[in-house]
Amino acid sequence: MSSVIGIVSIVNLQGYKVTCLFDNGEERVIDFERLLRKWNAKKDKRLSQLLVSENFEQIKVQEDTLAWPNIRIRTKLSNGKSFDLPLDLDPVVLYNESELGSQQKESLLEIKT
Repeated sequence: MSSVIGIVSIVNLQGYKVTCLFDNGEERVIDFERLLRKWNAKKDKRLSQLLVSENFEQIKVQEDTLAWPNIRIRTKLSNGKSFDLPLDLDPVVLYNESELGSQQKESLLEIKT
């Protein structure tokens, strides 16, 4: 397994809670309502677009992380060329900000007892 964690799939989307399967086999829940508050999304031009549920629900897994193809970010290279990319978030940050899913927690409890 690589040292950089990635997201394999979205298992469940319930409001702003997204359950993801990570490439280490863990199913984890990311609470975006909490994260968007923590990241002060209302004041961020890009993240504020995720506060609109119709935008947020366009979430996809792209290149081992969560992305929103409907929210475009203009990127400019050092040579002056620019292009648009979808809004995406660092999968390591998402992993660190997530909690184990209920099935994973139950499995850990069974192992401990």
